[in-house]
Amino acid sequence: MSEEEIIVALTPPRPESIQDLEEIVNKYNVRTIIFELPEPSLIDKFLRGEVTVDDVLLDLELEYPIFTRELLLLAKRLHDKGIKVLFIDPYQEIATRIKVKLFLRKGLEELDKDLTARYIAMLELNLGKIFQEYYKAYSRRDFDKLLEATLRYAKFDAERTRFRTELRIRKLQEIVENLDKPILIHTHFINKLLPRELERRLGKPIKVVDLYEEQLKKIGKRIEHPGRRLTQAYLLHDETNIEKLKILAAKTIILVSQYPPAELIPTPENRYPMLKKDIEILEQLEGKENLEELKILYKKLIERTATHR
Repeated sequence: MSEEEIIVALTPPRPESIQDLEEIVNKYNVRTIIFELPEPSLIDKFLRGEVTVDDVLLDLELEYPIFTRELLLLAKRLHDKGIKVLFIDPYQEIATRIKVKLFLRKGLEELDKDLTARYIAMLELNLGKIFQEYYKAYSRRDFDKLLEATLRYAKFDAERTRFRTELRIRKLQEIVENLDKPILIHTHFINKLLPRELERRLGKPIKVVDLYEEQLKKIGKRIEHPGRRLTQAYLLHDETNIEKLKILAAKTIILVSQYPPAELIPTPENRYPMLKKDIEILEQLEGKENLEELKILYKKLIERTATHR
């Protein structure tokens, strides 16, 4: 039995990560798991088997629908084994509430009274605008504008992650001492800040399991995910070398442009389909550290992709 009290799992938001999360639960004999999701209103009924997972999904804003669905099913399996299941993500709860109020055009006085809600609204508004700029540039195949939008998005996404982490840690500090140990805390795979800051606040060691790196080890490969590294550079205040950031942004643009339009589902024959897609694309970029060279490669790959569709 492991003596680890708190484990943080840096988790790629892909269906292929679910089995790895479950293996960590078993390896460390986890008694409490905390997912990085807002608590769905129907979660208690779902865990008791009174409603379906699809009923619960209707209550969530979904960036990765298949991954989130599988995450909820994992929560149910673990609950049925007697493991305490919690959902803690104050940032996303507030962001979703604001978006609903904007859609309904009422209740927006919260933004005047609550500085936290106002800051979250500002972050989400800026990210939304940059996202629109990115897709406009993508539709025009404008590499330079894509590069600019990618750098700006990574910077704001890092700030969102930083603030999201702060709100989450405040909540975790209130409850971890009274939870059954070991505790497994799930977070996005870019978020190296959370275990670092949580360890500092709690004054006790945190075990970090980087699922992306673990997955690479299982298939005997070593690569650097450029989008992850780019956001981490801003998140951890390591953004002094702008030329290096531009190279990471360029590689991220190429990687994203070659992704399939939907989440890939693991099979017994191919446990890590998205990871293998990363490797297939990023191996073409090995040794390429010149922006103009990457721009030319991007245009070639885009033309090839358009021809095959």
